[in-house]
Amino acid sequence: MAQEFNAKEWFFFPAIIGLLLYIAAQVYKRNRLYSVLKLPPCYSGWMPFLGCAIEFGKEPLNFIEKMHRKLGPVYTLYIGGKRMTYLTDEEDYNKYFMQSQHVDFQKAVHLFVANAASIPSESFLTHHTSIHDLMKGKLATNQLPSHSKDLQTQFERRLAEISLAGSCELNEVIRLIMYPSVIRNLFGEDVLPIHNEESMNKLMVNFVAFDDQFEYGTQIPHVFIRKWAQSKQWLLNVFRKAILQIKSTDDTVLKSLYEMVDKEHGANYSLLMLWASLANAIPITFWTVAMILNDPKVHERVIKEISAAQDSSGNIEYNTATFEKLKYIRCCFLEAIRIRSPGVITRMVVKSFNVKGYNVPAGDLLFLSPHWTHRNEKYFPDAEKYMPERWLTCDFTKNEFLPGFVAFGGGRYMCPGRWYAIMELHMIITMLFHKYSMTLESTLPKANVMHLVGVQQPDADCYVRFSPKL
Repeated sequence: MAQEFNAKEWFFFPAIIGLLLYIAAQVYKRNRLYSVLKLPPCYSGWMPFLGCAIEFGKEPLNFIEKMHRKLGPVYTLYIGGKRMTYLTDEEDYNKYFMQSQHVDFQKAVHLFVANAASIPSESFLTHHTSIHDLMKGKLATNQLPSHSKDLQTQFERRLAEISLAGSCELNEVIRLIMYPSVIRNLFGEDVLPIHNEESMNKLMVNFVAFDDQFEYGTQIPHVFIRKWAQSKQWLLNVFRKAILQIKSTDDTVLKSLYEMVDKEHGANYSLLMLWASLANAIPITFWTVAMILNDPKVHERVIKEISAAQDSSGNIEYNTATFEKLKYIRCCFLEAIRIRSPGVITRMVVKSFNVKGYNVPAGDLLFLSPHWTHRNEKYFPDAEKYMPERWLTCDFTKNEFLPGFVAFGGGRYMCPGRWYAIMELHMIITMLFHKYSMTLESTLPKANVMHLVGVQQPDADCYVRFSPKL
């Protein structure tokens, strides 16, 4: 037995030592290469190919800030065979990320889109610019009056249908109001199956499942996220039927989209449009309402501003003139967007460039983090605090944002629906505080920091007591 043990021991020890020497040699070789090529400092963990994927996956939002503090303002993470380089100095954003000819948005996201919505890269790269410009035109500020009147009707109709009263989970309430209202406004009255509560709830359940794991769906084989894959297919089947109901006389954003893309993937592009129109607006509405209710002084000021905007009958007509009177409410939801902004936005480096003495090579995925940018005390003093007042210096008649605010991206492919989103947020938040007395019954939830894509979701339920005013 002793001889057998010794034989195994002599076999394993050299193998382990050899493996450690190999890893050490690779680390030395990599560090030497980075020094010669003047690449940004890189953290790759110790696992071949996977790199630091496991550490990153445990808490990605906090991990990227931890690496910023450890490695400096420009750094690279090696994950799953990919180099992911982060810019963290806001002064570099415009030159190297937003306006640079050295980076490309479409090439950064086309594979994610292919996985998430089953849109082939060739189709996406062919149509994306036209789709972006279509949405930008259809949802521009001069087009908002054509949307706002109908959206007001849809919100008021939905509030009448669900009869809010008593203690309700706020996120669920926001979804119940906004899903059918926004869908009817952008997609058409009878295109999607939301004609009764049963069908509406089925669509909502599947969309929530699709949205909750959307980030994983862009990267992980679908066999490992079967619930997400099933909801995706259910939604695609809904859209395959829906596009057959589009009429030649319809004047909707959906119809314009469908006429632009290849018909084979019309349902897929429609699903992507549904996700883009709901995935961030819902949680920002939730956070704004919850944060207002959590601060008595902010809540009081909101109520006073709404009272001043009412007509003699106590009603509010939601139009540009009214929104200009409701400046503080705009401050409230912009502050919520600031605090709960997406973890990252990305570009592909198509031509190497030098920043802060480092060479960023072509092929790297380039990232910046709105979430952490919005916590820079240089631009946002007392950054962790919810302070709508900080936005009062903006001239909203000129659509100004505060310096350092990057929630909507920038450059050629800045969010095309941002003005529609601002209009719908302004309307639904005002409407809720106008029509209901609300009291926060739960502790304000924390944000779920497990996702980098999109607005952070709450990590717990949040109950609010609703009492109708009118």
